[in-house]
Amino acid sequence: MERETSTSRLRQPSHFGKLAFAACGDVFYPRRRIPPRNGTEGLVNRFYGLRRWVLLAASWGALALLASARSTPNSSPQAEPRADDEAMIRRVLADQQAAWNQGAIDAFLRGYWHSPELTFSGSGGIDRGWEGVRARYLRNYPDRGAMGTLNFSGLEFRFFGPDAALVLGEWHLARTRGEIGGVFTLVFQRFPAGWKIIHDHTSVVPPPGKK
Repeated sequence: MERETSTSRLRQPSHFGKLAFAACGDVFYPRRRIPPRNGTEGLVNRFYGLRRWVLLAASWGALALLASARSTPNSSPQAEPRADDEAMIRRVLADQQAAWNQGAIDAFLRGYWHSPELTFSGSGGIDRGWEGVRARYLRNYPDRGAMGTLNFSGLEFRFFGPDAALVLGEWHLARTRGEIGGVFTLVFQRFPAGWKIIHDHTSVVPPPGKK
């Protein structure tokens, strides 16, 4: 009769006082676990075990708070300084103003997103696409007399994420046939080629006394 040498029959005790088996060569001998003489050792073990779990829980709590702080959105969309982005958008508007005052509408339109998804809204309705916006400008300002001299003022910037911005401002045309002006809201988006206007809402505000 062969001796059983497989460890699969080894019983693992979970409490003091239960029988355990100790291997000695190929023969297993039962032995009894001897409990500690007093409860001091058990209390110490419980203390260190409890301390370990408290420290582990504190560590996880700190990590959770850090993750929550990083994921919480800023209370203000302008919480971070965006001086460089604001300067680039101001440059786009300055180039538009200079192009307009030279009578170059196509150069003025370089500030817009050259896409069929571009939109322009105003008192005349909504025009879609870069070609549609171009046709609108050519229709409303057919010559230099109608274009006059453009000036932008009162610019306000609000950024939404790293690649989007809202710009509020006022526009004014000085011309012999009658001055005109109003307000505008521009939605800018950052592209590899730079900041471009993806939506323009321009309104005419009659001068005082003509409302």
